Amino acid sequence: MAALMYQLPGLAKQFGVPSGRIEVHCFASNPKPLYRFDPKFTEWIMEDLRGSGVIFHPSSRVTRVEPGTVFVGDQAFRANTIVWAAGIRGSGVVPVSGYAQKFNRVIVRDDLSAVEADGGWPREFVIGDVSAVPNPQTGRVYPASAQLAIQQADCAAANVISLLNGGRTFRFVFKPYGTILPLGPHSGVAQLEDSNGNYTRLKGAKVRLLISRMNKYFRDSIV
Repeated sequence: MAALMYQLPGLAKQFGVPSGRIEVHCFASNPKPLYRFDPKFTEWIMEDLRGSGVIFHPSSRVTRVEPGTVFVGDQAFRANTIVWAAGIRGSGVVPVSGYAQKFNRVIVRDDLSAVEADGGWPREFVIGDVSAVPNPQTGRVYPASAQLAIQQADCAAANVISLLNGGRTFRFVFKPYGTILPLGPHSGVAQLEDSNGNYTRLKGAKVRLLISRMNKYFRDSIV
């Protein structure tokens, strides 16, 4: 939404649409959007987006979408452009392949080995967006992210080598670097966790430098 609002004046000019005729509405079923962030940061993010013109509708579950119309219960909202961003599901291949799954993502054990639908162990390790890794503290599945996949790859590779040498597998422990949320090209917010579990909170233009450095780190890690 932040990127859209930043580009909106240019898009309106490009397509000859008066900017006063454009409205951006955000519907969220959760009463507190962005609940994963610190409440103070959430308030700052919401203020930033509202200031740019976003109209929020919390506790508003979308029940149906038709061409040109979004339905929230009995209310109908007309829209020429509809963007659907209601979560991530894995590949439809997963549930028909014999794996235990959640949201079309393969449920894995604490060593990243796959769980078959009958509870068996196929001696396979599954990582990345198609794997469902439970957070041992909350029971919720970790969100799919680059930092999760990179750490999974290291653990899975170590487990394969250990098994080939007659050893045991190792438990996967995710160590999050934190969460970064850009708000357009010149601003954003970030929560960074250190080795002791303490958070450093940043906001504003300095987050852009952090995003650039993080992107470089992930690119280097993949190469």
